[in-house]
Amino acid sequence: MGFCFPMAYYIGSNILKKDKKTIKKVVYILGFGMALHVGLNIIADLSLDGLNMINSVSHYDIWTQSKVPTTSTAVLTVFVISLLYYLLIHEDSKKYRILGITLFVIVMIYDLALGRRTPIIMVLICLLVSLFLDACIFKNKKINFKPAIVAFISFGLIIVLFALIYFLNLFGLKEYIDNFGIVKKFVEYGLDTGRLDIFFKAIKLMPEHLWGGQEIHDILGIQVHDLWMDTYDYAGIIPFALLVTHSIMFVVTFVKVLKSKRVSNDFKLFISSLFFAITLQLFLEPIMSGSSLFIIDTIIVEACIEKVIIYGKEHYE
Repeated sequence: MGFCFPMAYYIGSNILKKDKKTIKKVVYILGFGMALHVGLNIIADLSLDGLNMINSVSHYDIWTQSKVPTTSTAVLTVFVISLLYYLLIHEDSKKYRILGITLFVIVMIYDLALGRRTPIIMVLICLLVSLFLDACIFKNKKINFKPAIVAFISFGLIIVLFALIYFLNLFGLKEYIDNFGIVKKFVEYGLDTGRLDIFFKAIKLMPEHLWGGQEIHDILGIQVHDLWMDTYDYAGIIPFALLVTHSIMFVVTFVKVLKSKRVSNDFKLFISSLFFAITLQLFLEPIMSGSSLFIIDTIIVEACIEKVIIYGKEHYE
């Protein structure tokens, strides 16, 4: 990571064409690329385990040729989840919209099958936050809700059909639905994940374990579930302090984007939705030790925004 993070920042900082279309392309390449990665994992899972993959806690990764936790797979869907509202309401390119929504549907079916609750909650939160920003903060009076309405109606009909099949036990599928990943997880755990409890226990152990080595992980028996504390446990107080400094600097950069008159509200919404989803994910999962690819992609996007929007000389209307 000591090599990958600076290289990610270097790559993001050296985009040649400095305009918002370029940043959107970078985000789409990374977001759609991660979603395609998940799609390939689905194919691999089905070919090796069939539908038995639903009951497994780890899943085949097409690139590493090994088993990975469901968390590592679900994290790769964050970018495409954050882009859903923008794709439905604001994206002018039909090919981007169709590709993005298709990938979203595929990865969400996989997340549901694996029992991942976080992506479902993230979809709802991202849609509500994006709508609030669009209508109330950026005051967009020309919101075209038609694509979103069609999508939500379609989604609602699928839910109704699913409920009818379950409660009426059509085709004898109720037993299979009871074993479906997301149904089992919500029945057994609801929304309780124990993350806050892990977080507060880790904080209490910080003064006694300053130099990393995953000593806190060994004591708790589980990884600390957020980027900053995970970094502290993994690498110690100095990298932790550097990461906190970097985080503060990027928040300042993000605020400058929102305040800039050179940046259109349309693009501010695009960046805001992505930034919110990424931040939410960084607070929920052990990114450093479990999903390093995600943080590398995040740093590339951060560097693009910082270099092109804040320090670029062109105007982006």
